[in-house]
Amino acid sequence: MGGEEALAAFGARRKKERESEPGESRTDPKAYEARLYRLFWNNNFAAECGSYEDTTLTGPTRAVVVNVHPVYFEVDLKVKGAVESEDRDLSFLALCYTCNGPCISYVTNLVGTSKLSTLKFTFGHILNSVEATVNMEVIRGRWPCDYQGVSTAKTSNIDDMDIVMLAFEDGKLPMDDDCKIKLSRRVICVELVPPDLKKSKLMFTLKALHINDTNGKVEHYLSFKPKKNGRSHRKIKVGPCEIQVTVAWSLLSTFKCFYEEAIS
Repeated sequence: MGGEEALAAFGARRKKERESEPGESRTDPKAYEARLYRLFWNNNFAAECGSYEDTTLTGPTRAVVVNVHPVYFEVDLKVKGAVESEDRDLSFLALCYTCNGPCISYVTNLVGTSKLSTLKFTFGHILNSVEATVNMEVIRGRWPCDYQGVSTAKTSNIDDMDIVMLAFEDGKLPMDDDCKIKLSRRVICVELVPPDLKKSKLMFTLKALHINDTNGKVEHYLSFKPKKNGRSHRKIKVGPCEIQVTVAWSLLSTFKCFYEEAIS
C-alpha cells in the first residue's frame, strides 16, 4: 500500500472512531476526560470509598486565619496506583480566598476548575472566633454493637454548617488502645464575641441508630459556652456505654482587639 493509500485508510479509520465518540470529546476534551474518570472511579472504587458524586473532602483540620490579606488554598489530589509511579492526577489547583464579605459570620461557596476535575469549596467565615478541640473517650461500658453512630458539631450562629466529626455504620466504634474515640475531625471554630452580641455556643450532637430497627434511636444534643482558654466537660450515655466529651479552648493568632471584650 502506497503512502497516499495508507494515509487515506488512516483518515477513514479515524473518522469512524470519531463518529463513535460523543461530541464532547472534540468540543470539550478535558470535560470528556473528566467524565470518563468519574465512570472509572464509580466502576472501581465506589464499593469501598463511595461514589464519585458522594465523595467529599474535609479540608484543613485546623482554623485558617484570614485578615486583610488573601489566603491561598492549594489542592493536589491523586488516585493511588499499585506503586507511586502509577499514581494518576485528579486535581491540582490553587484557589484564592479574600475577606471582603459582610462583618458577620457567613457561609460561602467557591468553585475551582483544574485540568481533570472541578471542585466546590465551602467556607465557613467565623468572625472573632476561638478554636474548640473536641475529644471523646469511653469511660465506662462498651458501645452496643448493633448501633451505628454519627457525631457533628457547629457554631450556633451559622445554620446548615454541621461538621461531621465521627461516622460509622458497622457498629464498631473506632477507638485506640486508651479508649479514646478516633475522630475524623477534632477542631471547630466558634464565635467568641459575635458582632450582634448574641451569645454564640458550640453545638454538639451524637446520634446512635439501631442497624436493624429504625425505631431504636438515641440522640444527645450538647451546647458549650465558648471560652478564651481552659476545658469544658460533659458526659453522655448510649446504652451501657458512657462517653466523656471534652472541649479544649484556645485563641487564634489574630488581632488582639477582637478578644478584648471576650467572655471568660
